[in-house]
Amino acid sequence: MSEHLQLIGRLYHVEEALITKKILEFVRLFDMASYAQEKISSFSQGMRQKLLIMSALLHNPDVLLFDEPFTNLDVTTVAFMKTMLQRLAEAGKTILYCTHILEVAETLCPRIMIINEGRLIADANVDELRRMTSQTELAQIFTQLTDTASGIDRKTEDAVQIVMGGAGA
Repeated sequence: MSEHLQLIGRLYHVEEALITKKILEFVRLFDMASYAQEKISSFSQGMRQKLLIMSALLHNPDVLLFDEPFTNLDVTTVAFMKTMLQRLAEAGKTILYCTHILEVAETLCPRIMIINEGRLIADANVDELRRMTSQTELAQIFTQLTDTASGIDRKTEDAVQIVMGGAGA
């Protein structure tokens, strides 16, 4: 794992001493110190996700793009990541956070962009979206703006029928 992080640092022209220091600190913070010399091929999905996050942070980018960053992470790491991302945003970093877990987006993101079928259909903070739609939860806002509520209801009824032993529609 350390070799991978060293390579990433070098690709971004980070000074060798700083690469070494950051690797030591990141593996400690992400509870990966005992795996620092292990091969990535032996890692679990959660460990690989942590490595990807460390790789993204190593060179101190101005813009961070995270696509479902909490996938396969343990509860403690998710809590740490949420706090860290908030602090990085407060420090001036631009963070693009893509997710299907709307509850996380609702609490973590000051601005929400909803894309449906490749089109941007909303771009506002959560309170503005609530006022626009008269909904309280982001999931409700999403289904209203994308007009998917009836399809979800239909699929739910079909699924319940199948589970209970009947045939779907």
